[in-house]
Amino acid sequence: MAWRLYLALFWLAWMSLPQPAAAQEGSSTPSPFAPAVTELPTASPTPLPPGLWLPPAGQPILRGQVSLSGGASAPWRLDFSYRGETSAWFPLAASQSPQNGILLPLWDTTALTDGFYTLRLLVFSAEPAQEYRLDVEIRNKPMTDTPTITFTPSQTPVPTITFTPAPTATVTNTPFAALTPLPTNPAVLPAPLVSLHLAKGILVSVTTFGLLGIIFTLYQKIRRL
Repeated sequence: MAWRLYLALFWLAWMSLPQPAAAQEGSSTPSPFAPAVTELPTASPTPLPPGLWLPPAGQPILRGQVSLSGGASAPWRLDFSYRGETSAWFPLAASQSPQNGILLPLWDTTALTDGFYTLRLLVFSAEPAQEYRLDVEIRNKPMTDTPTITFTPSQTPVPTITFTPAPTATVTNTPFAALTPLPTNPAVLPAPLVSLHLAKGILVSVTTFGLLGIIFTLYQKIRRL
């Protein structure tokens, strides 16, 4: 009988201790930038050899808005990358059907910086996929530093070559705005407050056990009478 009373009072003292609350942390997933992939209806009754046909390999210079054509006998995807940096590819068009003809009707090359690029056609007819590449150059801006030849009067005309310097780009650094500190999480108890509640719980427990000891002693004396 006495041990049951002891156990009940100990359980009440333990439940009176404060339990620290932990705030639930939210997580957010950034949405990475991904170029849109153009899905094209593809069909051709006449099978042609796979690969990239346009632009032709002998004329790899592209200007303005161009079309890209090729042949694929299975689902395919057309990508491009900077030449020499083929670890990252950017999708241009894709289809789940075979295609023999125009893969991409319109590619606006003015949205890219002039330079050298690599086109890649992947045909998923087997594992691994068949791959066809074609190196191209995008050149939309006129070339600078063109030499101008002038002659000075003399017995033997000697050409004088002068160069027009290219314009120098000016880089302006824009300072970033200062970060605003996050507000204090109200669901987390500060350390001093946790210590205060813990001390109160210990004091209540000690007082409860002292009263239990007195009650138990009186109970034993009453039983002996």
